[in-house]
Amino acid sequence: MRINYRPAMTCLLTARRIFREEPFVLVDVGALGGIPKHYEAFGDDMRVIAFEPNEEECRRLQAEGDRRVTYLPFGLGARDESRKLYITYVPSSSSLFRPNQDFSDRLIIEQITRVVGEETIRLTTLDAALKHIGEIDFIKLDAEGAELDIMKGGRKSLSVDGVLGIFTEVRWHRAMGTPIFSEVDLLVREFGFELYDVALAPNRWTLKVSAVNEIRSEEHTSELQSLAYLV
Repeated sequence: MRINYRPAMTCLLTARRIFREEPFVLVDVGALGGIPKHYEAFGDDMRVIAFEPNEEECRRLQAEGDRRVTYLPFGLGARDESRKLYITYVPSSSSLFRPNQDFSDRLIIEQITRVVGEETIRLTTLDAALKHIGEIDFIKLDAEGAELDIMKGGRKSLSVDGVLGIFTEVRWHRAMGTPIFSEVDLLVREFGFELYDVALAPNRWTLKVSAVNEIRSEEHTSELQSLAYLV
């Protein structure tokens, strides 16, 4: 997937302040490191609800003062429950699924996924977390294997016609004990989406998938392709 950081349609709509009264609403699940720069095409006419279970990182990000973004220190899952979080050498690879070190050692990610700590965190569902937010336009999921469970806990939010697309990380191999692409694809299609594009992450065994709502008209589809490339 080639990312277009300045999509013509989005830039035109933003310049004409089409989103001024109703900002583009992005849900970013797994916001460690901040909001990806691809979304900057929306300028000030964007609202972001970002989830990051690391409370310290949430406080740091919120202190940066971006008024467009609300950071929430919640872990998300299929239901309200407590789960163990495996903290890895590279914090962005921390997961609710314990990494399979034997498998990682075969790749170049053995250090990245090395577990250096564990902690129990409380999970809530996407539906519960967004209950008072209102409609959303787009969702990005990067939760190190928990994406399927998060979508299961967000059936109500993701089944709304106003949701334009989903960008999610998926895996092909069960070696880490996480759900794989086919499972994610089946659920996303239940919500009325179809696969739009795939981006292979260099030197990694994960990929990124963009899904665009198939019930949109042709006119909207052209705009949504730009949105997908923003991801």
